[in-house]
Amino acid sequence: MRHRKRYDQSDIGAAIGLGVMIAPMVPDRFGWLVGAIMLLPVIMVAEFVGWAVVTTLLGGLK
Repeated sequence: MRHRKRYDQSDIGAAIGLGVMIAPMVPDRFGWLVGAIMLLPVIMVAEFVGWAVVTTLLGGLK
């Protein structure tokens, strides 16, 4: 699991910027989809932090 792609600030900024640009062009019924797209960078960061914590804890137990 060490070979996962790292998400740096520029990737996150680009994703949020893209979400902000797309949001006004999307009909209301797709609002939930836009919300999900906006949450993607947050989920990526949380996933990365989660993996870092898990690997640190597992490393400490060995």
